[in-house]
Amino acid sequence: MASSHYSEPPLTDHFDDDDDIVQQGGGLAADEDDAIARQGLKSTLKIESVTKIEKLENTTKIYKKASTKSSKDRPKVADLPEDAKLRWNFMKIRCVDAIGKELPWADLSDAAITKLWNGMFDENEEHTVLISNTPYLDKRKATRDEVELFQLIKPLVRNQVLAAEWKTQFALAAIKAVHAEWDRRDLDTPDQRASWVSQMLGPDPRDRHSKNRPFLWRATDSLTWSGQDPNTCGGGLFLGRMVLKVFAEHLSIVGSSTPGALEALGFVPSSKPRGALMLSIQAVNRALEYSLTGKTEVPQGNDKTGHFSKENWGDYERLTTVNGQDYRKPVKRATVFAATINALDDQRWAAIIDAGKAFIGKKETSERRGRARVGAAPLLEVQESDDEVIQDSMYM
Repeated sequence: MASSHYSEPPLTDHFDDDDDIVQQGGGLAADEDDAIARQGLKSTLKIESVTKIEKLENTTKIYKKASTKSSKDRPKVADLPEDAKLRWNFMKIRCVDAIGKELPWADLSDAAITKLWNGMFDENEEHTVLISNTPYLDKRKATRDEVELFQLIKPLVRNQVLAAEWKTQFALAAIKAVHAEWDRRDLDTPDQRASWVSQMLGPDPRDRHSKNRPFLWRATDSLTWSGQDPNTCGGGLFLGRMVLKVFAEHLSIVGSSTPGALEALGFVPSSKPRGALMLSIQAVNRALEYSLTGKTEVPQGNDKTGHFSKENWGDYERLTTVNGQDYRKPVKRATVFAATINALDDQRWAAIIDAGKAFIGKKETSERRGRARVGAAPLLEVQESDDEVIQDSMYM
């Protein structure tokens, strides 16, 4: 990809959490973690019965790593007990699958992380790693060792897995997808690229609440598409190739290159990962919005306005005045298409997932043809038209 397409963005995601330590640019926290993650699932498959983790040998180290804010000493997969390292890749898959079913920008609670972790143990095993202060499996209080292990696992899940290895990769994949389209369509000048980007974003390119987004439709993938209503020339809602390329980032994590490997562990990925699809849409929207000039330019600076984050892309509430009374009005950004996505039947979900899988691991080759303070105000009732389900001519 030509370097002139793109100025390097700050893509660090952000959680409102004390353990928020994520590298800018995304990716795994360390090379050693990458090696551990690569072998994790393979090692897990070799274990018929998981060895119980007895007394933790590195409790002091875990506590030190979990308690610091220094990037040098941030929690790493290498700090986990040996048995936990073997499970880590499977834990990552379970966490991404779980969050992918939720609404965009949701977080895994402490209880959810606990449930996902303990769910990797056999039912008859003693769960010596109870990692929450609100135990999921029994009423006893967590031991100090368990609390300290949880303090290590929680930031690894939230910051490394869900932020760096999941959401950040969506943002990066979306920018690559836009640039690939510029190449595929022989859009060589900024003016050509800007014109196409504007077309793909619809009549209100900077309105993040708009439902008129041509890039969502398979019909607009055609090199002959020139701005007409995509639902009248083939349809294919949520099957646009840029969206599918980003969605493939999610599918590549929850899937496995080894046939039957995850099924052997009793794991079947969600057949309706609505949150992952909505985030994929937002990532493409973001990449296009920041490319309206014909060059991808993500806002720089310390205010984080360019980050792919809940603050910039999540739903929020604003104050509106009706008859002299202030109300809180919900403003949708992340869930603009929630009603339509929630209404998708099994057939359409299968089509979206199958189409997304086609882009997993696919190398890009040349395809050239040649908020305000509103909490105290009452909530304003949302009109039903805001949740209108978009129909798709491809299935009519």
